[in-house]
Amino acid sequence: MSKPRTFLSFTTVCSAAFVAARLAVWMFPMQAPAQSPRAVERVSAAADGPGVAVEPGAKILHRSPVFFPTGVTASGTVIVESSVNAKGEVTDAHVISGPDELRNAALSSVLSWHFSPDGGLPPTVQSIIRFETAPNPTPVAAVGATQAAARTTLYLKSVETAGLSEELVEKVRTSLPVKVGDAFGNDQIAQVRAALKEIDGHLMFGIKTSPPDAMLRIMLRPSGVTGGIAGGVIGGTVGGVSGGVISGIIAGVPGALTEERTSVSPTTTNGEFPPSENAVQRVRVGGNVQSMNLTRKVTPIYPPLAKQARIQGVVRFTALIGTDGSVINLQLVEGHPLLVPSAQEAVQQWQYKPTLLNGNAVEVITQIDVNYTLSQ
Repeated sequence: MSKPRTFLSFTTVCSAAFVAARLAVWMFPMQAPAQSPRAVERVSAAADGPGVAVEPGAKILHRSPVFFPTGVTASGTVIVESSVNAKGEVTDAHVISGPDELRNAALSSVLSWHFSPDGGLPPTVQSIIRFETAPNPTPVAAVGATQAAARTTLYLKSVETAGLSEELVEKVRTSLPVKVGDAFGNDQIAQVRAALKEIDGHLMFGIKTSPPDAMLRIMLRPSGVTGGIAGGVIGGTVGGVSGGVISGIIAGVPGALTEERTSVSPTTTNGEFPPSENAVQRVRVGGNVQSMNLTRKVTPIYPPLAKQARIQGVVRFTALIGTDGSVINLQLVEGHPLLVPSAQEAVQQWQYKPTLLNGNAVEVITQIDVNYTLSQ
């Protein structure tokens, strides 16, 4: 076959294929079914608790999960109507219908939802939250057994001193209320602190752990650090003691030293605050969600001593925000002792937009992280 005939045959075949393809597209247009609300929900679904089904009512950017209230066995459907701003953030919400014992669980979650503003949003969105099957409660005895199993008993492996005179070392040796091999927990830490204060007010201590071992190190307080942290462990060295006491839980051992958390307030540090004097309702809101309501942020001053020692890291608080948006209580979760005071001083001056629930201002429990990096 000559070259012209070959070229003509090839052109004819390609033209036929092109016509067939156009005909197929015309006869079978490529269309996908519209996405249903449930499909949208699956794409951005939160990890709701067992027995809970959520229909948000509009496309969600992100939301907090919904759980059955503790101890509640009732089931039912809660319908919540949310007021939404132009950004898709929920500014207020109220229950239209649903069992009383399930309403607060639904509202607490919906208040932190963020709908997608793409395509426009109505000023209000109705969400359906179905509490279908309550989870079986765990027997109290089983809970106690689980918590007991999680606790790890620590024992004092060694006692070291650093930078002390021979006379001071001897005083510490003879007066220390704990000995190598003793169990080492909250009571023993309190005894050590009291004993060192009696010997010399300039003494401090740090704790290093490698469960089940605990190592105690006693030293002089660095120049410029006076008084320690209110309610906290008088411990640590410049630069930190590896594995030291963080939030009063030695090296993160569950259940250990739960009373010795470094605290910046006289309240307990288990994430709970004293009841409101005026019986104001409280809700928990995620730290990222609550940060969007921040209207005034005071930047903490990097402590010079911490910079000199090249200390950096995160100071984390559990905060109680009042009905007027001010910080009324802080509990320290974790953070280096040299960084905590400046973080506390700054955060106490922060101001948030008031949070509304059913049109009424409520108190908010949230998490606040303050980051310190040497590049600051």
